[in-house]
Amino acid sequence: MRIVDIEEKIYTAKNGDIVSMEPGTYYGTLLLENLQNLTLDFTNVELLTNQDVTIFTLTNCSNIKIIGLTIRHDIIGCFTNCFDVNTSENISFINCDINGSGFIGICVNKSSGIKVDSCKIHQCTVGIFLWEHNEIYDGIPAITSDVTVRECVFDGNKVGNICFDKNYADLIDFKVTLNGEKFMVTPNDYKNNYLLDVYYIIH
Repeated sequence: MRIVDIEEKIYTAKNGDIVSMEPGTYYGTLLLENLQNLTLDFTNVELLTNQDVTIFTLTNCSNIKIIGLTIRHDIIGCFTNCFDVNTSENISFINCDINGSGFIGICVNKSSGIKVDSCKIHQCTVGIFLWEHNEIYDGIPAITSDVTVRECVFDGNKVGNICFDKNYADLIDFKVTLNGEKFMVTPNDYKNNYLLDVYYIIH
């Protein structure tokens, strides 16, 4: 199976389907747009790229589960992300191995109900990054983004495991639940309550 076959398999799936990918190593990138109500089983699948680009992007998606995927940049010193989650809701990452190979593991933008469960997130600059334009961007106003992280292993993430950028926290809230402990980042408290090291660090 080629990367284009994976895309075709996903886009031709029916509402509520469990889509199982053929095990193997694939080079390329995935872009999922306007998809709903799918479980994507990537057990024993590696998704790699040797280019400095985001590997897997979800935009305007809802109720998507991504299971068992190993993902990384197969280069040294990249400046792009493993996952971008944009204007989406109820996206789950389960039992994934996310190797940022230098930059961001999961970047969350204008998205709610993001769940990261039993994943390994490692070798990133930032493991999970809450990023948000605090003004209307592409016609979409700023909204509160939230992420729930449960029983994940973080290792070798240079700046922090879960972070947000102060430039995007002036007007909105960020919500993080880490193993049951809740963190609320508001425009009034983020300067005092979170460590600054280029990014503000929750964990």
